[in-house]
Amino acid sequence: MKSIRKISIFESKKTKDKLIAGEVSLKVIDRNGNIIERHKSNTVVVNGRNTMMQKLSNIARGVKLENGQTINDARSFILHYFALGSGGAPQSNPFNPTQPSENDYRLSKYIYISDPNSHVAHDKIHKVVDGKAFASLTQLVVSFTLDFNEGNPGQAGNGNRVFINEACLSLGNTTNVSQVSRFIMFTRATFSTVEKNPDRKFIFEWHLYF
Repeated sequence: MKSIRKISIFESKKTKDKLIAGEVSLKVIDRNGNIIERHKSNTVVVNGRNTMMQKLSNIARGVKLENGQTINDARSFILHYFALGSGGAPQSNPFNPTQPSENDYRLSKYIYISDPNSHVAHDKIHKVVDGKAFASLTQLVVSFTLDFNEGNPGQAGNGNRVFINEACLSLGNTTNVSQVSRFIMFTRATFSTVEKNPDRKFIFEWHLYF
């Protein structure tokens, strides 16, 4: 019987100068259901926090999209997507992830998830989250999965090997996956590098505390 390794994941708790904080967990599971790894880190970025404030106040303000462009009104954007990347740790030190900054507005290097479908946007990078639910009055849990057949080497533009060490939750300008075209990063996580292949799927749970 294969052994199961479990490593706890935690990030910063709420501090007096941050309205939103959180914890994020990642399970890498093989086809036999064994948990291979768990990793850590979470930063709610400035553009994401401002978008939430726009929605609460109904006051528009300019924020930066993940593609680097600035828009003047983000009140219609919804937390509905995620993306993964391979730029969260240096290649020379893959198990020492770089701490995210609150000024980040995109992942350092996106991976391709799959060709567009009912869950993946036309950019092949952003996928709809599995679910969003309140765990309490002030805690939101967002879950999402990179399945066995997604994000693999040579797929949808990926290279011969795929290494994942960063993730983000994104707000989209629509929840209609066939029409979404603009994304605002809400929160970014970096973690020790894990290789993706067809025998592994990644399951995330992102806990946000308000």
